[in-house]
Amino acid sequence: MIYSKRQVKIVTLPLPVGVKILHPESVVLQFDGVGSIDIGALCYLRRSNKNRRANGSTNCFGKLVEVKSLDKKRTMSIKRIIYYLSDKLSSGEKRNVSIYDVVYILNVFLNWTDNNNLTAVLNESNSMYNAFRAFVAYLRERVNNNSITVNTATTYQNIVLCLLVECFEIDYLNEGVNLLQKSRLATEPTPPPCEDSQSKVLSICNSLFEGLKDLVINQKPFPFRLTMPQYIGLINNSVWVFPDDMWCMPRPLATGAQQRNRA
Repeated sequence: MIYSKRQVKIVTLPLPVGVKILHPESVVLQFDGVGSIDIGALCYLRRSNKNRRANGSTNCFGKLVEVKSLDKKRTMSIKRIIYYLSDKLSSGEKRNVSIYDVVYILNVFLNWTDNNNLTAVLNESNSMYNAFRAFVAYLRERVNNNSITVNTATTYQNIVLCLLVECFEIDYLNEGVNLLQKSRLATEPTPPPCEDSQSKVLSICNSLFEGLKDLVINQKPFPFRLTMPQYIGLINNSVWVFPDDMWCMPRPLATGAQQRNRA
């Protein structure tokens, strides 16, 4: 199989008003601050999995493809997806990084379908349904083999499902499909702070509470000195509390205020 270079065009979403995509097979989507993804390569049924990039760059120069494998029906579907993604960004419903994730997972999905003789996945609704059903089964198998977590698999499943349902308006896509569900047990919990850290935080809270209680209940004057724990390393282990309103006025400012009042 001989892969060849092809002409590509860098496109940034959302599309300007009135701009049309004439050659979806050449589109490389650029996401500012994130990178770029060659969505146009998906129009070819046989393509290289490697992106051509400059050294040290996240920008994609376009994948190598087998030119004769261009699928016209797939090309129209990719154009529809590009418009759909552009609308999501222009409406503010999705952020730039979220659209990048959608396109990335779309690549994963179509790479898998094309490698498993499901190349008509975007051509008509029945093919789309069968491909999605098979993809969910594949994700479940990977979860069972511990190659990915159930939460990662569920994210892939849900993003593909949402994209296909909303973009191609196929409401029944998940009917009869044994969908994966996220699990709280698969989420790695945040470890609690050590006892030393906890005791330091509690000592600060206690110092603030006791000091401010003394200030309020006993109506102490400002500025008020709060005693703080020694480990913080403050001068005299204390901080000073001042009122929100100006409680005193330096003489130069007072003189200026008097002059303005006289004027």
